[in-house]
Amino acid sequence: MDRRAFLGAAGAFGVAAAFTQPAAAAEPDPAVLLERRMSSCLFTTTGANAAPMPAVELRARLDRARVGFDACRYVWLSDELPRLVSTAEASMAATPTAETAGLASTSYQLAAHALAKLLVSGLQPMAADRAVHRAQQADDPLVLAQARRVLSTAARRIGDYEQAERVGIRAIEDLPLRQDHPAAWRHAVELWCVAGYAAAMRDDRDRSVECYREAAAVADRISDHHQLRRARDYALAHQISSAHKLGDSATALDAARKVRLDALPTTERKGRYLVDLAMAWQQHGHDDQAYRAVLLAEHHAPGEIHTRSSARRLIGSLTTSPRHGAMPELGGLARRAHITV
Repeated sequence: MDRRAFLGAAGAFGVAAAFTQPAAAAEPDPAVLLERRMSSCLFTTTGANAAPMPAVELRARLDRARVGFDACRYVWLSDELPRLVSTAEASMAATPTAETAGLASTSYQLAAHALAKLLVSGLQPMAADRAVHRAQQADDPLVLAQARRVLSTAARRIGDYEQAERVGIRAIEDLPLRQDHPAAWRHAVELWCVAGYAAAMRDDRDRSVECYREAAAVADRISDHHQLRRARDYALAHQISSAHKLGDSATALDAARKVRLDALPTTERKGRYLVDLAMAWQQHGHDDQAYRAVLLAEHHAPGEIHTRSSARRLIGSLTTSPRHGAMPELGGLARRAHITV
């Protein structure tokens, strides 16, 4: 069922009838686990208590962790990520090569992405800074671009919007944008979107629009049709958040209508998109539509809704809505997201 079909059905028959989630009172709070365990890892002498691992095995574990992140398995990641970071650092210490440096950078990048789901703290900038440091030792422009993207995100989340934009633009300038290097074009699209979001956060509408225009221009240079469509969908979904931050819910909703939910490549991306859609509906004065969108988000990506700080804030605000009485599943949703009502 796609988003439009769901929203229509939910309006006609009731959201609770469309998707009723089981109670999850015994489920641990993934946000608490992530923060506690990543804090312990990052503030400990990294790698001191871990054994090195052959690069091929470490890469396979990192791939599994990426799959776990894409699936929003944050409780599992709270246990797996600290061990991966420590193992990657131990491997780097035992065999300091460009390959092990790249793997260590990737482990920190995953940690930074996961920490971005939580309330702002110093943990995400710490992980992002270490990701860049190891990426510089890896001598791989794509690894460095990915690391700089998480650093830009970390800078934005602590309120340094100009620095966030500068980091993103510098990363684009250093990418090898050649036709024989297709992955670089995709990274450039993502980095332009990061810069556009940072500009929106400092209320520079014109600069934000310019950055997203550049993202679209870069995406158009991708020769593979499937990858081109995915890049365009990524940029469109990203603009929902930027328009929301600029207070322009109409533009956010217009961008959302152009995104195909089934084209978003991972559970995590679907969850982020639907939460952003819900926030845009709330900003637009339609709490009922926000409620329907966040229930759909939980259906597609329960881990995202139960962990991401902005999703929790949204659910908490809906509990105080004058129309909360018409949201029969809201209490259960709040409990599953570890929100005290």
